[in-house]
Amino acid sequence: RGVSEADHLRGNPDAPVVIVEYSDFECPFCQRFHKDLKTVMDTRGKSGELAWVYRHFPLQELHSKAPFVSLASECVASLGGNDAFWNFADTYYETTPSNNQIDLATLPSLAGSVGVDKDAFGAC
Repeated sequence: RGVSEADHLRGNPDAPVVIVEYSDFECPFCQRFHKDLKTVMDTRGKSGELAWVYRHFPLQELHSKAPFVSLASECVASLGGNDAFWNFADTYYETTPSNNQIDLATLPSLAGSVGVDKDAFGAC
């Protein structure tokens, strides 16, 4: 499917190159890729040459907690918008272990650290 306003997009939506990533928050390879693409976006994204679309693809068979983290990221996005989603994703990948080692009880604090009200997050 094409890129739409429903997608989580970082960068220029009219960029000549758009990378559409299907990712699992608990995947160690996705974690490394996120860091690398964020570095590329710091140069190519700022110049308008590149855009990045994040789409969820939790591999529940490997990472049973990944669907919950995806849902948490969508709650953050619904409460704080696209920038909050990306801040959550960046912070999540930078500060949490992969391979289902996350303590899901830390998600409200993580949401709060990116500016989302913890109570509203809990209700979501």
